[in-house]
Amino acid sequence: MIRWYKVVTGWESWNEQMSSRHQAYLDFLAPRLDKSWRILSIACGNAWTERALQPQLDTPILCTDYFPADTNIVAFDALRSPLPPEKFDAILCLSFIYGIDDHQLLHLLQRIRTMLKPNGILFLDSAGPAPSLLVWCWNHLYIALENAVAGVLQWHHTYWTHHGYWRSDRDLLEAVETVGICRVSMTPLDPYTELSRSRLYRLVLSRFSLSRWAGEWLGRQMPYVRMVTVQWEHPQERKRRDETTMDYA
Repeated sequence: MIRWYKVVTGWESWNEQMSSRHQAYLDFLAPRLDKSWRILSIACGNAWTERALQPQLDTPILCTDYFPADTNIVAFDALRSPLPPEKFDAILCLSFIYGIDDHQLLHLLQRIRTMLKPNGILFLDSAGPAPSLLVWCWNHLYIALENAVAGVLQWHHTYWTHHGYWRSDRDLLEAVETVGICRVSMTPLDPYTELSRSRLYRLVLSRFSLSRWAGEWLGRQMPYVRMVTVQWEHPQERKRRDETTMDYA
């Protein structure tokens, strides 16, 4: 039995240094969340972003994960567990969908839509750059080469190459629209996560203004975070809008 009404309180202010990805989440979400909203976070991991957002909200975020990192997080399988008995004003799904295939993604979106209040909002992170020749070369040629050199020199390896599913903007938009009529927007964020896979960039090139500028330009061509904001249209609202349109026709 899932204890959905478990109280998630007692988190102290979250002052740990965040990664560029978590900082991008925070900068995007903070001005868009109403303090009175009831918010669910799916696959929150250590809940870094949620802990940083919590002080501005009146109601605790309900944080869930398949493997809860601590007792403040509810154990919940986003694809299989029974749905909660309440509806939410907003749902966060950050850094998760790279690990599920297209069929599972549609199933997840259908479950999320069921959990949202009418006109509730989903904030869905792409969890990886869009597939492109540049992204493939960066991960499978350049980073692989750095790892090989690091191995020969007996250094610690660089960051891992991206694993999981890469989805284009079109793939993501088509997925959310398959679940129902919606208002949807996409915002590219975080040009640094992909760059940080490179030891050379992290330790050397990022220290110099020209190479840092070039690196940031490269990072903007393959943003790790593309935030999809989805608001599915309630059937009654759609009917009312259609009737209004017909009145003016």
